[in-house]
Amino acid sequence: SMLFLPDSLKAWSEQAGAKVREISAKFDIVLISAPPYSLALTAAFLTGVLDIPVVLDMRDAWSSNPLKIYPTRWHQKRDKQLEYQALSTVRHGVSVTESFIEYLKQNGYYRDNWIFIPNGFDEEDFTHIKPSALEKGRFHLGYSGTIYSHITNLTLLLKIFYALKKHFPQSYKKLRFHHVGQSVRDLNKMAENAGCAEIFYTYGYKSHGETLNLLAAMDALSFILDPGYPGAANTIGSKVYEYIRLGKPIAAIMPQKSEAARLLTGYCPTLMLDPDNPVKSAEKLHRLIEREIPLPKPQKEDISPFSRAAQAQKLSEFMKSALRLKK
Repeated sequence: SMLFLPDSLKAWSEQAGAKVREISAKFDIVLISAPPYSLALTAAFLTGVLDIPVVLDMRDAWSSNPLKIYPTRWHQKRDKQLEYQALSTVRHGVSVTESFIEYLKQNGYYRDNWIFIPNGFDEEDFTHIKPSALEKGRFHLGYSGTIYSHITNLTLLLKIFYALKKHFPQSYKKLRFHHVGQSVRDLNKMAENAGCAEIFYTYGYKSHGETLNLLAAMDALSFILDPGYPGAANTIGSKVYEYIRLGKPIAAIMPQKSEAARLLTGYCPTLMLDPDNPVKSAEKLHRLIEREIPLPKPQKEDISPFSRAAQAQKLSEFMKSALRLKK
């Protein structure tokens, strides 16, 4: 934002902090989740004024978040100063990514007071799945989540689809691409401009249950983190964990050395696509559609650490340790 740092909810966050301070005698511990990043500043403020532990739960990276776009260098510098002010003060923290823990260490914020608890899935969400009825005789490739104009740049995948159409037309005719979620751009127009409109199905926002039913019907799922975008290796996306739970093949465009790549290749049969070599990637996709390619076997099988039950237990233990330390 041009006018508000770290975000437009700073005033509300300050009011929330004042209210928590007022009624803090009722609590044993305070848990604050950010973003909004202004709540991280609130966590730092409360850490300094309360006699009970304050735990900051960081759901996304802050100044290193590749989804953040700064209007000027001054805004970026000032945001990093606010980040330092908050994260160097907080005494108990939770991160959903290992890369953010590493970032804390590199920047001097880490004092063995942070714990890594990843995003995950609720097992109950998968107990009553009813795969959607889709066109038979086709290869259905699904994508779930918001598509932005930069880091989840669909143009990268469209280039591969067009190469598939040109070099492997029979496989292209079998392909159907399904997107569930929001987009900052008109995906149908993008597909039309790329010459791939006939294989595109867009659903917009759906309920979580409807989304899982659609994903369960897919032959494979797709994932995009632009390898050429700065900081792409520092984010994952919560949908990754639902992909892992579904256990379907993944056609992925992402940095080779990234947390997302480690997760997907570790737990799912993953086909890496290179947007800089669309013809070679189209050949891989052709072999996937024709089921001619032996997909790499996942290195790990136990996905229980990603269940909400296991994560709740880990958070409970961390909060108990914070209570024992009494700040």
